[in-house]
Amino acid sequence: MTHPHKARWPTKSSAMLKRAGTAVFRHPWPRFVSKRISLLLLPFLLVFLTEALTRRSWSQAFAWTTEHPNEFALNCWIAFFAALAIAALTGRTRAASLILLGLAAVFGIWSGITMNRTGLPFLPWRIMLPGQEPDPVAALNPYMTPGLLAAAAGTAAALMLALLLPGTRLAGRERLLYAASGLFLLVSAYLNRPISFDDYFRITRFHYEEEASYSRNGFWSSTLDNLHFAAPVRPKEAGTPEIRRLVRSLPASSASPAAAEAKPGKATREHPNVVVLLSESFWDPTLLPEVRFSEDPIPFFRSMMADTTGGWMLSPQFSGTTANVEFEVLTGNSVRFLPADSIAYISYMNRGVDSLAGIYARQGYTTTAINPYFNWFFNSRNVYRNMGFSRFISCEFFEPRFHGPNYEDSQVMDKIIETMGGTPGPDFVFANTMENHGSYEDKFYSNPISASGPLSAKAKNILENYATGEQAFDQAFRKLVEHYRTSGEPTVILAFGDHLPGLGPDYLAYREGGYLGKDDSGAERMEKLHYTPFVIWDNMNLRPRESLRMNASFLGPYLLHYIGSPGTYYTDYLYALSQKQPVIPIRPYAHAYPADDSGLADYKRLQYDILFGSQEGYKLRGIAGSIPAAQFEMGYGSPALKKIYREASGKLVVEGGRFSSGSEVCLDGKPLHTVYDGPQKLTVWPEDLPASLDGAWSVQLADRKETVISRSGELILSAEELEVH
Repeated sequence: MTHPHKARWPTKSSAMLKRAGTAVFRHPWPRFVSKRISLLLLPFLLVFLTEALTRRSWSQAFAWTTEHPNEFALNCWIAFFAALAIAALTGRTRAASLILLGLAAVFGIWSGITMNRTGLPFLPWRIMLPGQEPDPVAALNPYMTPGLLAAAAGTAAALMLALLLPGTRLAGRERLLYAASGLFLLVSAYLNRPISFDDYFRITRFHYEEEASYSRNGFWSSTLDNLHFAAPVRPKEAGTPEIRRLVRSLPASSASPAAAEAKPGKATREHPNVVVLLSESFWDPTLLPEVRFSEDPIPFFRSMMADTTGGWMLSPQFSGTTANVEFEVLTGNSVRFLPADSIAYISYMNRGVDSLAGIYARQGYTTTAINPYFNWFFNSRNVYRNMGFSRFISCEFFEPRFHGPNYEDSQVMDKIIETMGGTPGPDFVFANTMENHGSYEDKFYSNPISASGPLSAKAKNILENYATGEQAFDQAFRKLVEHYRTSGEPTVILAFGDHLPGLGPDYLAYREGGYLGKDDSGAERMEKLHYTPFVIWDNMNLRPRESLRMNASFLGPYLLHYIGSPGTYYTDYLYALSQKQPVIPIRPYAHAYPADDSGLADYKRLQYDILFGSQEGYKLRGIAGSIPAAQFEMGYGSPALKKIYREASGKLVVEGGRFSSGSEVCLDGKPLHTVYDGPQKLTVWPEDLPASLDGAWSVQLADRKETVISRSGELILSAEELEVH
């Protein structure tokens, strides 16, 4: 017989649980949360979908979430803050979900397409700044890939799922709470204060390489950070009527109209070849007062400074961001008038901006940029085209000749000589070097120059490696000058250092070498850390020697004056300004250095019109439409195919021209493992050939991001037509 208490206990317990469960599910909080579940799930879905679209791969998006959990978390928080703000604006949770997923779809697909075609992600200034020019290699690469299509299909499914999730209308007080908290947190994430999200999540930014920054930090975090650079402040009186009045008030170019265009043929005294040579981290290390070198690292350059026009250039940078120095020298514009920490090449040079290249191109010169680094770095490929260059020879077109981790400076000089020797008329060449790029500790296998003084082992190591790179440039520069000294072809060469080197952490070698003191004032630090040497040499004795000190942005206008080349309203204005005020303190020291800024208002207005305005000055002075160059090529032109055949060993041989060390033989667009045998011959070993050899054969060159930058025409052949040799 069952005990009566035991018989009743389960029944009573079940009733109690039922009442408790009913109370729980009748409680307002579970229902409150269930109707807002989309706002809680949305950030994770939004971030993952955007990353899949940008990376064109589900697996890569998943790998990023696991390899970079802090960055993933910050992106999710940013998406959540945005969801709160949009929910407050619309008053409906489902509408907020649809809007944000729609934005993720648009920007994610846009970013994926630009990554496919150019190797660069979506950047906010692509839609915020006027007159963007297309990337010159975009036509060589596909819009869509299978990975991007799969990610797009997943995004479409997510949008349909958002329609099925429960939603609700938000009450006034709740909307106010969402708006206040969402906007406050979004602004904090943007400004990194009063809440320092970057510090909390340990985020590292890479403004010098946006693709790497997006790859590590994620789309939403990187895009929010980049908004700092997308909206420069317009100076007073910089509207269209004011700019037109200002430009009309400037005197016409003082150059002779007869000098306006070079005639076909070799360079002449009136139209000499012009070389602008940027030496990476070039400076005079013998200025370290406590350090002695076993020999002078730069004897030739020093002799040039004593015998020719030259002096010291005020660089806007220290230890890096070469692109901003290029920007100033080539265009005359100043980074002082741009948002702090911005890189002009990446943010503001995506449309035609006149430069020394554009000026000389309009005079009939062939204009070439040479840079022994990747074509995409600092957005160089687009920038050089938008400046008026007609050709860009990047490191992908160099022979594999290295000294340390970088290409030899000697090869850069060879490229300059080769380029100018292969054109029918005068040339304008801008060239970079990379051999002496930092860091310097243990950089070279051997160092012929020793350093002595009160130095730690680390500082001594850094200085000796730096001196080795200095010596390499000095010898390469001598080779270039001697070539044109003996060739007799009229040539002018401007050579300058872009910025001082970073000689160890916390200015290690500068401090131990007695050069930099801890009590140096702001003005003293600018004098010591931002002036680099430059020389202007020519083989025609154009002008008496001058000793100069000037801003980097005045160097181009001065070069035009030195040669007697016609400039523009802008370069003439800058040259006149440089005669009154040759040194304008750079931004970090603007308040520590006594200088008169009253004359800079017009400079700032003219620059704003060029970079962000409607370029009224170009329209009034006939420059509009002349930049960028109508024809632009990477390297030496598209590869040429002449003959494809198989040897008796089964090896495939491709003969032609303009091949590079990274060239790949392709069958029906698919690259095969290729061996580079020189600029006229490529081979593919039998084990790397597909089973069927019928199809369209071509040769392409892709960069490290797998973006195709040069491609030949196709030869359609059958296996039988590949004659055996």
